[in-house]
Amino acid sequence: MSYPILYEADERQFKTMGLGALPDAIECIVTEERNGAFELEMLYPVGGLHYAELEVDRIILAPPNDTAQWQPFRIYGIYPSSAGTARVAAEHISYQLNHIGVAPYYAPTAVTAIAGLKTESTGDNPFNFTTDILSEKKYTQIVPSTIRARLGGEEGSLIDTYGGELEFDRYSVRLHAARGEDRGIVVAYSKNITTLEQEISIESMCTAIYPYYYRDDTEAGDTLVQLPERYVSSGSGYSYHRIKVVDFTSDFDDPPTPDQLRNRARSYLNANRQTVPTVSILVQFSALWHTAEYASLAPLERVNLCDTVTVRYPKLGVDATAKVIRTEYDVLRDKYSGIELGNARQTLDGTIADLIRRQNT
Repeated sequence: MSYPILYEADERQFKTMGLGALPDAIECIVTEERNGAFELEMLYPVGGLHYAELEVDRIILAPPNDTAQWQPFRIYGIYPSSAGTARVAAEHISYQLNHIGVAPYYAPTAVTAIAGLKTESTGDNPFNFTTDILSEKKYTQIVPSTIRARLGGEEGSLIDTYGGELEFDRYSVRLHAARGEDRGIVVAYSKNITTLEQEISIESMCTAIYPYYYRDDTEAGDTLVQLPERYVSSGSGYSYHRIKVVDFTSDFDDPPTPDQLRNRARSYLNANRQTVPTVSILVQFSALWHTAEYASLAPLERVNLCDTVTVRYPKLGVDATAKVIRTEYDVLRDKYSGIELGNARQTLDGTIADLIRRQNT
């Protein structure tokens, strides 16, 4: 059993016990989402040890999972109730990045772009920034903003530009090309799945591409290249086309021929896999590595945020890979209370084909 620890608001080292442990906590849950929320919520008795020291802006140190170092969460709300308990809400120290400005700047690579969050920041900035993304795509910030928004949260942000997955570790911020791993872990019906929901959507699907090239040249005049047949079809079995208009101007140095434009459109269709429905799977499953039965397999069964796992649920025809997109960690019991998967990639194209046929009959 672990107990969260309380610190003063200006603590940065966390090498001592601070103001003391909070052993009377009734419940303490840390929730972390992929490129999203990272928060702590605690239920504490109003007569418990150090309750009087619980104040907004002070910091609670607690583990976010069973492998990472303990993380600081700044208290932003304390809500006592007539039941004699108080709900304490805290956010990861990285939320402080919402209040640190960054001036406009330009960077030629991902490495220099994330370094700019430090060099171009305003005021006190105790955070460090790194990335393993080696892209040489250019990054431009044209107006002042906050560091958190430029990491991911507005158009043209680092995630918008380079993709990737964020990891917040105390005062260190790392943008990973891929934060998690695929350890070959399987969650399955009758093994450890507790709930499963599958969503099949054609909202972002297209069955044809209307490609074009357009360049406005003040000397040579406007140049527009499109196909005689206008669009390239994927040949899907839908009763009507879902046409997506795509500008391929940046793909060519000079105006393309119709054949070149047509081939580029076909490559786009194949590479983006937009001709099949989007399949999302939300799964909650028990962490078997915490059970005695699976103790010997614990290293093989352990998963963390952003890891990829295989989901098998024959009753629903599900055989897919999906990322861990959300974790809930029970600090007091030293184990996950919930793990959620999403953004599934189907491994059986036949399953998708069957769904399309059923929709068209």
